[in-house]
Formats: sequence, C-alpha cells, structure tokens
Amino acid sequence: MAGLSNIASVGLDLALSQQAQRNEDKRLKDERDTRIAALADQTARIERAERDALRRRVAALRARAGAGGTGATGGSIDAVVRGLERDTTDEIGGARRRAAAGIDEIRARASENRRRNLLDFTSSISGLVSGGGSRRSLLG
Repeated sequence: MAGLSNIASVGLDLALSQQAQRNEDKRLKDERDTRIAALADQTARIERAERDALRRRVAALRARAGAGGTGATGGSIDAVVRGLERDTTDEIGGARRRAAAGIDEIRARASENRRRNLLDFTSSISGLVSGGGSRRSLLG
C-alpha cells in the first residue's frame, strides 16, 4: 500500500511540476511579447517623428526659398528635398534595423530561458522518478 502512496505522490508532484512549467512558459512568452511590442511601438514613434521632422524641414526650406525669390520648387530646391528625404529614409531604416536586432535578441534570450527552464524541469522530473536520491530504501 505504501508503494501506491509513493506512486500517487510522485504523480501529484509531476502534475504540479508540469503546471508550474506551463505557467512559467506562459509568463516568459508574455514577457517576450510585451518587450517586442514595446520595441515596435518605440520604432513606430521614431518613424513618425522622423517623418514629421522631414515635413517641417521641407516646409521651412520651401518657405525660405520662396521668400528669397528663388522659387519653392524645381532645380536645386528639389535636389535638397530629395536629399532630406533620403536622409530621413536612412534614419528610419536604421531604426528598423536596430529594432529587428533588438527583437532577435529578445527572442534568443527567451529561447535560452525556455531551454534552461526545460532542463530544470527535466532534472526535477528525474529527481521525482528516481526518488530524489535522498530517500533511503527500507529494504536495505
């Protein structure tokens, strides 16, 4: 009868360990998703700010050119505007690349944490099944 009690105890411990592992996996996934969403939001804010700044710079440039009598469009003004647009596109591209690298790093860390937790879980299961190594047999 004691053997059945031990088996039931091991089964309960195993079920509790599995539930704890699932809870930890969910927590890590939620944390990863939150960090990725925050990074995506930050990147979107940077992109909006860069585009807004470009619009202001272009408007100011065209206003100065118009006030100076050189015309608000055509020729060198359009070339300067294209340069500003290219600079903005480069800045946005850099922000996106940094965000992608950050997301890759977040995912790599989450994957490593999951592997580590799985190893811990596997180790704890081994301990449960083998009796933990600290229990002595009464048979000898």
